[in-house]
Amino acid sequence: MYSISTLEEYFLGILPAMAISMAPKAAKENLTEYPAPNILAELRPTSQEELAAILALAKKEGLKLYPISSGFNWGLGSKLPVEGPAVLINLNQWKSIEVSEELEYAIIGAGVTQKDLHDYLERHQLALKFPLTGSSQSTSILGNILDRGASAFFHRRQRLLGLEILLPSGKWLQTGLWHFHKTSSSPPPIYYSAGLGPDLNGLFTQSNLGITTRAIIQLQPQSSGILFFADFQEEQLTPIIQKLRKLRQGNMLNEGILLTNKNDPRTTEGNPFDYNGQWTLIGSFSGSTSLLQFLQTELSLQLAQYCQKIEFVSSSSTTSCSHPYQEVLRDLYNGCPSDYSIQTMAKLQQTSVQSAHEVDTNKNFPGMAVALLAVPFHGPSCLELMELIYKISLDMKVRPFYNLASLDDTTFEGFFRVYFDRNDPEASKNAKKWSQRVLQEAAEKLAIFPYRLSTEQMALFCQNEEDAFWQTIKEIKNSLDPHSLIAPKRYNLV
Repeated sequence: MYSISTLEEYFLGILPAMAISMAPKAAKENLTEYPAPNILAELRPTSQEELAAILALAKKEGLKLYPISSGFNWGLGSKLPVEGPAVLINLNQWKSIEVSEELEYAIIGAGVTQKDLHDYLERHQLALKFPLTGSSQSTSILGNILDRGASAFFHRRQRLLGLEILLPSGKWLQTGLWHFHKTSSSPPPIYYSAGLGPDLNGLFTQSNLGITTRAIIQLQPQSSGILFFADFQEEQLTPIIQKLRKLRQGNMLNEGILLTNKNDPRTTEGNPFDYNGQWTLIGSFSGSTSLLQFLQTELSLQLAQYCQKIEFVSSSSTTSCSHPYQEVLRDLYNGCPSDYSIQTMAKLQQTSVQSAHEVDTNKNFPGMAVALLAVPFHGPSCLELMELIYKISLDMKVRPFYNLASLDDTTFEGFFRVYFDRNDPEASKNAKKWSQRVLQEAAEKLAIFPYRLSTEQMALFCQNEEDAFWQTIKEIKNSLDPHSLIAPKRYNLV
């Protein structure tokens, strides 16, 4: 069995000392205050050769490797492994970006952040963009895609064209059509995600079957669009969702939709964080000038009976908006990321942050426990879920926050969370119990299930030995990774 000093010697044979952190305390810090499993080391390889050598060492010594990109998986464990002892493989230095302007795609490394890609496109004067999350400029694009995260406008999941993965065997796999391109053409002409034969892209999202180092993502051309903001009361939630469903079916709204309560730190006015039944609908549409005019008029007519106020903001406008969040969303629509969400979240504890790196380590920054659910795009189902969460929150004496963001034509991401004082152990414990209870009761009472899980929530939904689905995933894992080297128990029985 290895000793810590022996391990460090092994690592120094592969990486420079500055790329090795033994027993890293900072890696254990996380926004949700989850207790950290034993983290032996955090390694920061920068090449395929270094990564392959680490994998070979792990196989020899029985090490368990947990890959991360930025590590900003806030509310879901941040950098934490599911179990220990573990070695973190931090790929935040994998910053390569190649763009095909003609075919409108990018090949990005695992460490490329939202800001990195935006700056690259701007620096090279490319009129292209990629759907952004509202979390932070510094979050990893690939890390979010691999966990099937939601974005503010449009949808990311459908824009994954290919992955490059180091398999536990030491082989390098490229999915889609990518593996056919053995020439030095840079970038290769990739355009069809399914490729030939079984489509493996989905197999390597929310999985522990390999270490993903690069991805091909479909970009979008910059185009004129209009964002709309409509305020309404909770009693209109069901009819509005039903109306939005019909508008999407009629192809009038084929971009992202967000429904958020107005006590959200991002949307509140004057910081009244207690829920008062006020909601905001946010969406967008794009097209020619005449189409934009038609859609604006039609949406005004369709939504007028449900909404107190409807505002339209041009994506090309540079004037001030009635609320700062509208300007942030206009920038997100245009592919420009922001730290607005974490800056406004800090106000809950009357503090501030200068960068994303403080979110996990600053104990004065509010804690957050989340329940992320795949919610039917169906008004009565959404309302029933809200009522359940409200009852749980009342019983547990916490203040919940609600967001519904469209994932596709049939599903919302239900982003439900509570914030807490991280210096109060009881508040921290209660918040985590709340998120677990919401997930369990939503599944048991409403048949509404999670679409993403935290490191601690994995055991609730991924450990059913009787479920043929998880049995199959286990069999695939045992075939590809018989020694369970890569991220044990992450969305898997093993």
